[in-house]
Amino acid sequence: MRQRIESEVSHANPPGFEGRRSIAGASRENGGRKPRRSIDIMASMLAVCNGGARKTEIMYKANLSHDMLERYLKTLSAAKLIEKFDMPGVYRATAKGLAFLKDYGDFKKTAELYDAKRSSLLRHLEV
Repeated sequence: MRQRIESEVSHANPPGFEGRRSIAGASRENGGRKPRRSIDIMASMLAVCNGGARKTEIMYKANLSHDMLERYLKTLSAAKLIEKFDMPGVYRATAKGLAFLKDYGDFKKTAELYDAKRSSLLRHLEV
């Protein structure tokens, strides 16, 4: 009985998501990848904008829908991480945006080291 309940709970959708695809199944549908976090999306956009890029290039290289592109462009512009370049429709990363990218790279390296160390520690606990 306990196994059946745990199985049902692990695949249940949270309130408000009834009738939609299961969240547990979503990760299998996109190749086992986790959904991207906002910070990851912003970092990929900044990387594309590093030398200057048009909206279409940012959208395709950062793998964004048009709505997401517009929303994140507003966010990055408001934070002064990107700016419109002299050429019409071209965005580029500001000095503040490049500093963000450097800090993001450092953060990702630290997170990878943490994950590796955590995995190593968990192997010690295996019986």
